[in-house]
Amino acid sequence: LSKKIHEQSLSNSRLIVSGEFGTGKKHLANLIHHKSIFKDKLPVSIDFKKLTNDALDKLFIEDTNNLNENIFVRSNNNTLILLNIDSLTINYQKKLLFFLENENFFKEQKITLNNKIISLTDKDLNNEIEKGNFIKRLYVRISTDNITTLPLSKRRDDILPILDYYLSNISGGSKNVKFSKSALTRLQMYDWPGNISQLI
Repeated sequence: LSKKIHEQSLSNSRLIVSGEFGTGKKHLANLIHHKSIFKDKLPVSIDFKKLTNDALDKLFIEDTNNLNENIFVRSNNNTLILLNIDSLTINYQKKLLFFLENENFFKEQKITLNNKIISLTDKDLNNEIEKGNFIKRLYVRISTDNITTLPLSKRRDDILPILDYYLSNISGGSKNVKFSKSALTRLQMYDWPGNISQLI
């Protein structure tokens, strides 16, 4: 995974990060950003699940007099992280696809786009395509590469290092604060259905 993160940080290829809720998808996207040429900026993160239709209309605006509101102009020369891309309705998926397929729209406005697009989803987008909930052409456009984040139940070796990291932060680096051996065993054997979000 570290090799893939390194490769993605050097590339502007479009990436989908998928996996169960709480498996660290946003953390992984931020890691890629902080190793990229855009690391000196805060990434532009858009959570489609939390936006009203009015907010979405602004993000996908085509009015050339107000393009500063447009999602691609706002994230130009930066990383664009699209959270919960599966929650976009077909109507807004078509708007997103329009901009991805029509670079000339921006070139005509003397705008040269340069961004890294990372899309995050809890769902299997191929299944969503089969159900008619996601546009296949959009999937093709945003998935030059894919990374799947595994649940903690399938990566138990990561549990103790994650605990150590957060315990160190909470205790201010003190080595006197630690879990007992029996507690660590229980924590490592637990299934953590909420994954990292539940662990911390």
